[in-house]
Amino acid sequence: MAMLRWGILALLVAAGCIRFPPDLRYALRVVPQEALLEDVRYYFDSEDSTAVFEQEGFRLKLRYLSDQALNREYARFTFREPNLNPFTYGENRDLDRGYAPPRFTVFEMTVVNQTYPKVMVDPAKMVLHTDRGGEYRYWGVLKRDADNSFERYYMERRGKGGNEDYYYQERMGLVREALFRRHTFVFKGDDYTGKVVFAPLHAKVRAITVEVEDMVLRVDAFDRPKEVTSASFEFAVAHEIAPVPQ
Repeated sequence: MAMLRWGILALLVAAGCIRFPPDLRYALRVVPQEALLEDVRYYFDSEDSTAVFEQEGFRLKLRYLSDQALNREYARFTFREPNLNPFTYGENRDLDRGYAPPRFTVFEMTVVNQTYPKVMVDPAKMVLHTDRGGEYRYWGVLKRDADNSFERYYMERRGKGGNEDYYYQERMGLVREALFRRHTFVFKGDDYTGKVVFAPLHAKVRAITVEVEDMVLRVDAFDRPKEVTSASFEFAVAHEIAPVPQ
């Protein structure tokens, strides 16, 4: 019986009745634009591939994380069934397109404070603008904290069954651990790193600007902002779809 089924499948493939999707890989490349470096407050750190804004010992470092980089970082959760990597589709290809599309747009942000008593950067004050007029807001953990939240996103995708709550909790645990936390002071001599997430970019986007508003450099006795600054990072974007090497 099994032989018969395989024989029928072979005939259907030979006749062109069954079409398998191509095995493709999607890559998004996001690199700082040269114009950004014309401002003396910005530079590119080749050691960790970050775009850097610096002001009197305060540094804000921003680095785009590709799906490939995120899959490697979360390899223990990605290359399994089901994929528990909360930031990518892993190896789950879209069968119509033949590749795994981007699930989100993810940056790693680092605050380095060498000068001020304490500083604070709020990811909720970040906005991503595209050359197509798009305006993307950051994704938070909980529904009550942000219009876009991982809690809502994965609640809506949670299936029915005994393991689904476990998968949901695993993904949310990774999100809580990874995201850049709001209302977090970075004291003199310290640094802090976390991820900032936006919606996936449209396939026709070729340039983006990430604006970081109201970064707090000094506060009064009640922790109210007394001195703030802003930064604006410009990136060129390239989309690449290529066959997976055999």
